[in-house]
Amino acid sequence: MRIIDIHCHLGDILYPGGGRVIEKELPMAKPFDPDWLRRRSLYRVSDNWLYTRSGMQRLMSRAERLRNFTATRRNLSHAMDRYGVETAVALPVAPNTTFEDLLPAALADRRILPFGSFDFTAPDIRGQALRQLGAGARGFKLHPILQRVPADGPQAHEALSSLPRGAVVLLHAGEADYYPKRDARLQVPEYGRIEGIAALCRDFPELTFIAAHGGLRQFRDFVTLLPGLPNVHADTTFLSPEGIRALIGAFGAERVLFGSDWPYGFQLTALKCVRAACRGNEKKLEAILAGNAERLLKL
Repeated sequence: MRIIDIHCHLGDILYPGGGRVIEKELPMAKPFDPDWLRRRSLYRVSDNWLYTRSGMQRLMSRAERLRNFTATRRNLSHAMDRYGVETAVALPVAPNTTFEDLLPAALADRRILPFGSFDFTAPDIRGQALRQLGAGARGFKLHPILQRVPADGPQAHEALSSLPRGAVVLLHAGEADYYPKRDARLQVPEYGRIEGIAALCRDFPELTFIAAHGGLRQFRDFVTLLPGLPNVHADTTFLSPEGIRALIGAFGAERVLFGSDWPYGFQLTALKCVRAACRGNEKKLEAILAGNAERLLKL
């Protein structure tokens, strides 16, 4: 069965110049990762008291950052080979990683499909979109928290207004923290709130949105505010089988797409969660693992 991972990253998306990582020869970071228990339980213990402790969250965040620093093309290709992922959508977060950073990786491994990203620190947002679309961007990534741009604010609206009808935009959804305290100024967690995400999607009915992560801690808001918008789809990143089944119930299987958020997430765990969620329903499984992405990206 074909597998398309709609949500991957290449390079260091957290700090400037992160694209330099992509073609380096680096082993995949394998730090002590207290998240192993959640992965083993297929994310069923995410609300366990242990994972609400600030010390535990700091350890998990540190492990994720270390993997982020080794998000090379070769490491992604190796993971795809190991778990049978046929196509991976690589999502830049400008200005730290850019569409131009991803192009050599996509040429070296044709299984990697690059999305575009808006650099809100640079001028000519419309020109950025046209250049990236002309060079083969298959869609665009918007990360309000890391790009420090409110989802429902004027900068995001200006960027999305530059896209043609039917363009695909993958949105981070849900409050999240990425940095240690010393670098907290580099993020605005509240910009990921579902209310702002829903407002943006409502304002651009001609675009196709993929909202990520089930809203994380805002899962209830995610499945309440977004399914009624027909232009919004959801990916499965970091969701348990039960969470994915709730997405299917809210959005319909035709609007749910497989994603791992590699290297923050793990393709093996993400695949196990989707397969457990579908309970042997091959039609749903095929749609979520590949069919829906093929349709949206016109593969």
